[in-house]
Amino acid sequence: MFHMIRYAILLVIITCSMTLFAGSSDKNSFLISFHAENEQVRHILKRLIDDHGLNLTYNASNKDFDTHINYTADNKNPETVLSDILALINYEHTSIGNQLVIHRSERFETLTQEKTATPNDTILRIIEVPIMVVDTVILYETRTEIVYRPQALSVPVRPLIINRPSHMPYRLRSQRLSVSLSYAQMLAGYNYQGSGNLDPDLQEVRNSDGHSFRNFIISGGLHYQIGAAYISTSISVNSYSMPFNYKEIFTSGGFHRVDTLDSFYTIVDGEKSWIHITDSTYIPLEAHELYYDRTNFIGMLGMRVNIAYDLYIANNSSFFIHGGVQAAIPLWQRGNTIMNAEDFPATPLTRKDLNDLIYGFHVGPGVRSSVNDRLDLVFSASYQRYINDIHKTHPLSRNLMGISLQAGIQYYL
Repeated sequence: MFHMIRYAILLVIITCSMTLFAGSSDKNSFLISFHAENEQVRHILKRLIDDHGLNLTYNASNKDFDTHINYTADNKNPETVLSDILALINYEHTSIGNQLVIHRSERFETLTQEKTATPNDTILRIIEVPIMVVDTVILYETRTEIVYRPQALSVPVRPLIINRPSHMPYRLRSQRLSVSLSYAQMLAGYNYQGSGNLDPDLQEVRNSDGHSFRNFIISGGLHYQIGAAYISTSISVNSYSMPFNYKEIFTSGGFHRVDTLDSFYTIVDGEKSWIHITDSTYIPLEAHELYYDRTNFIGMLGMRVNIAYDLYIANNSSFFIHGGVQAAIPLWQRGNTIMNAEDFPATPLTRKDLNDLIYGFHVGPGVRSSVNDRLDLVFSASYQRYINDIHKTHPLSRNLMGISLQAGIQYYL
């Protein structure tokens, strides 16, 4: 009896094994007939998933799968049908575990690179990785993550593309060197040092200079990318146009007028003796006021060293912060200013009144937006300030400062 039970159990195990093996064999040898007429590839892939149980992994947002094709097949394996359909749009699939990962054909990529140096797929390039890394998962417009899994065969694997936006700490450009051209409009004026308590004359001098938005910077730069950072150097032409409003009062001729403020008397020996308290005031015969209302122009050749860092990237745009040091050589000057002299008179500006070199710093935020493989639009704002005075001699300690809005293009070499 015991032997009969043991033989029955063994028979059940053998029967189950044969059934599983037969099911697996049938799945591999299952043949189908398939027909598609002017149908999108993405619809065909959905049919293969729903009707024939294929486990497909692909970037559903890729516009290549919107292509319409015609296809007919009789007595073919579903995977063979899949291979035929993908070949029509220059794609193929690779088996990873129980998944069929769809990607652009390597033969098509090689042919494209031979025809042109610019790859057609500008968002993501197919990367071959060593066998130690089995599944390389590249998050679409995000960061690269690597999943380690044992692999028996020494074959290269393809990246698995997942369309999921996320924060990015670095740029996805392969070019490191770039040049730029930009224009900035600036609100600028003078910053006064130690001008808390001023006498009336110096306060009038301080009020003579104003701020304006009629200042601009035209610059060209050279940039080098290191990961998420850009190291830049640039040269620029800076033009400052600032209002100058000052008045002087001139008098000439006149006379002294004697006024009696008070009178009193004393009695000496019965006689009154009057005493008068008087004051003398000078009355000018002529007085006139000279008022200066004009714009002072200062031109400089500027130089900058700048570092920018990408904080966040989304939808082909990166948001960054930047800062650095700057220096400028004054080139021309036209207008009027106040110099150290009696009564602080207004005097004409000359180039010799300016320092040979002024230096300072700048800092601010910005955004960079990709136009194509090589070109970016760049918008930024910055606060800039020169540390030393622009004039060699002036009754007040002052230096140039301003807030600028900049727009430009950046081309990657």
